[in-house]
Amino acid sequence: WASDTLGILIVTPLIFTWVHWPGGTLRRRKFPRIFEAGMLYAGLFLLLWLIFGRRATTIHTFLDIPYATLPFLMWAAVRFRPHIATATYLIVVVSAVLLTNQGSGPFLLPGQPTLQNVLFLQLFLAVNTLSSLALTAVFAELHQTKRELEQFSQAEGAARQQAETLRAANLALSESLNLATVLEILLQHLSQLIPYDTAAVM
Repeated sequence: WASDTLGILIVTPLIFTWVHWPGGTLRRRKFPRIFEAGMLYAGLFLLLWLIFGRRATTIHTFLDIPYATLPFLMWAAVRFRPHIATATYLIVVVSAVLLTNQGSGPFLLPGQPTLQNVLFLQLFLAVNTLSSLALTAVFAELHQTKRELEQFSQAEGAARQQAETLRAANLALSESLNLATVLEILLQHLSQLIPYDTAAVM
């Protein structure tokens, strides 16, 4: 059941984020952003190869610490959209499982029972997946809140401009009783609020 639960945690967010992925965003990305994503994946692939591409030994080094992948998952969650973050932890999961299955990586400790090695691998996958999902959810919510605040600020600015236009129109109308002048002032200020066709108004 642990493997089934872990599979659900890994696959379900990936499906939901990629189903709702706006495909046109990739063409709108600027070069620094694309370069940053390239650096992220290049560094992650190199680290995964160094950690899981070698056989475990009794001599412990930094490369025997598989949780060194967490900074890359945090990087993806903080700096990119959810579909990039989910793809990043999927790369970690697939690489860890495939390379461990081929007989390399820090989870195949000499002299240790196979069940213990499998539990260590499942714990690694669970920690990486849950950490990535939690950070992705938090920063996705922050980005959504930021967009809503920007939209609210734009709407507030437009409403303030309309109020200023109406106040100026009211002041101008109170200064003249000539019908032609009043109509000209009214149309002038109305054009600032509502786009209209002159022929249709006349």
